[in-house]
Amino acid sequence: MNYYISKTQEFFQSYCVKKDLGILNITLSELINDVYDHSKSPIDSLVFSQFYPHSNEIKIAVSDLGNGIPRTANSYFNNKGWNQVSQEKALKWALKLNNTTESLPHNAGRGLDTICSFVSANNGIWILMSNQIRMEGLQTQNNFSQNPIEYFIGTVIEITIKVINLEDQEIIDTIDWDF
Repeated sequence: MNYYISKTQEFFQSYCVKKDLGILNITLSELINDVYDHSKSPIDSLVFSQFYPHSNEIKIAVSDLGNGIPRTANSYFNNKGWNQVSQEKALKWALKLNNTTESLPHNAGRGLDTICSFVSANNGIWILMSNQIRMEGLQTQNNFSQNPIEYFIGTVIEITIKVINLEDQEIIDTIDWDF
């Protein structure tokens, strides 16, 4: 995973000269780790990424064929003795900071919130489809609707990164210690 992420960041750096793509590393790590930690997918995550020069955007899509976020959340609620909720409410619950169905020390309910915060700061958008729910995350709000793909299995998250809104890379001067 780390090798793939590093190579992806290196590849996009050639298109996004002098832009800090560190958030690309964090975003991909969070999304891929969420697949491994939560989805119970029979296959590894599928990752697609593309640079669009005309709009100066990077699009990333990470998907799995697992249980889906609403189903996973409702299973967690059931195990806790809580009532089942609608798919929209289950997804809203999963989007809240520190809510997690797995108690893992490296993330513990911060993954989706981290993605949401980055996308908002970048003025980008993200689309999440899981089970029968679709969410479009904009800077100020999340819009929920019926997933247009019938009988959808798993989760797919697509993120649009606006390169123009990324921070510039910091230039680190090297110091010549030879006197």
